[in-house]
Amino acid sequence: MTVMMTPTLIDMFCGAGGMSHGFEQAGFSVIAGLDFDPDSVATFRANHPNSKALQADLSKLSPEQLGKQLDINPGELDCLAGGPPCQGFSKNRAFRHVDGIFVDDPRNHLYWHFFDYVKYLQPKIVLMENVPEILIKANGYFRDAVFERFHSLGYIAEARIINAAEYGVPQSRRRAFFLAARDGMKVSFPEPTTLPGPRAGHRTPNSVEYVGTQGDVINLSLFDTLPIGPTVWDAISDLHGVYAGDLNEFCVYKSEPLTHYQLERRNDADSVWNHFPWQLTERQLKRIRLLREGQGQLHLPEELQTKNGYGSAYRRMQSDAQALTITTWMFHPGSGMFTHPFDDRVITIREAARIQSFQDDFVFSGKYHSQCRQVGNAVAPLVAKNIALSIINTLGYLQSQGSLLIRAIP
Repeated sequence: MTVMMTPTLIDMFCGAGGMSHGFEQAGFSVIAGLDFDPDSVATFRANHPNSKALQADLSKLSPEQLGKQLDINPGELDCLAGGPPCQGFSKNRAFRHVDGIFVDDPRNHLYWHFFDYVKYLQPKIVLMENVPEILIKANGYFRDAVFERFHSLGYIAEARIINAAEYGVPQSRRRAFFLAARDGMKVSFPEPTTLPGPRAGHRTPNSVEYVGTQGDVINLSLFDTLPIGPTVWDAISDLHGVYAGDLNEFCVYKSEPLTHYQLERRNDADSVWNHFPWQLTERQLKRIRLLREGQGQLHLPEELQTKNGYGSAYRRMQSDAQALTITTWMFHPGSGMFTHPFDDRVITIREAARIQSFQDDFVFSGKYHSQCRQVGNAVAPLVAKNIALSIINTLGYLQSQGSLLIRAIP
């Protein structure tokens, strides 16, 4: 027997909605997105008109209140997803815990509050996302504590560090994911769909060495059934040369789609938003004008090098390689590899969104630095989509004609 149904998602700490964006593409119905930041909620609301966008302090909103507000009962939800704040788990910070509570940053208690929602809502699947350091800090104390908490609530969980480049994203972006299922269901992460491309700074197009999920070098011949993922220029070349006059204006495309990746991101759109070049200071411009693709501050004259610079500071993106991680600091060329491969500027919000795998009809709200934060903090939608498709299989949903999902009922 089959019944027409659509799998459901609640996206907590949703930010702009990258997780929901990917889940919707996989066939999920997003019930709601919740976040404390008003600009993120505004972006979520604009791009998910069929979902409830709630600005809420999740440390104060009780699970019972949320269930009542969304008219959802325990056990009805298919998937609860969330990426509680990760600043306290940065690899550059100290790490302490007392009786299972992480005290190095007060925001970390939101992780345990997230489990209060799991306990009350009893979703079939739970997905948590954060920085890779969460799995290794304090000899894996946090990882083990999360597994124990899931187990106490009747869930079987596994964790994995996923590189977005292994799922068709033109960016080497490593994030940690916990995936858990209850009622004895077997949960598993999706298999990679693409290979990470050549490392930025290594101009060896015939090389067989690529960086894997764990940072190790892998041999292409071992994975010759997978295509190499798209590069920076595969993602943004059709946007080059035509720009909006203001951050919140639209502009037409420079050309027809030049790659399959661009065609997929456009989704029949005829214009694009958030494609505005941010003005840099004269000193910033003086530095980047001296640099070619892949070069950074170490290639600058000594008098122009920054005092506390690091390897990726002021580096231009490399057009024939995949980008390094897009962060919330993408507006500052000295904070990473955010400078355009050819133009004397950092990449635009739209170019960053393309590299994150957002669709072009996804529009960001708020002022410039807020939009940078939203894009940099987002889960890459293509990663979310692939995980969502794996969850659909776990839940027993079957793909029918078109985008309709039906669920097999024994």
